[in-house]
Amino acid sequence: MLGRAWADENGKAPLLDDPYGVLRAQGLALPAGKAVRVVEGAPGETLSVPPQRASAQGGSAAGEERVSPLVIF
Repeated sequence: MLGRAWADENGKAPLLDDPYGVLRAQGLALPAGKAVRVVEGAPGETLSVPPQRASAQGGSAAGEERVSPLVIF
């Protein structure tokens, strides 16, 4: 799916416009009510997605065990 998006502009547009729908159509189980964003980086650009604090995910601020991993591209 991602390979097609990089190789074909017609494959990239739907992924950028409706990533949730495209991923669901590919059979990926996504939690209801969660937003999905696909970001196209520019040449020479590094994208960084910092983890969300556990308190924002419904956990306690003191116990950060529910923090999502940092994603860097």
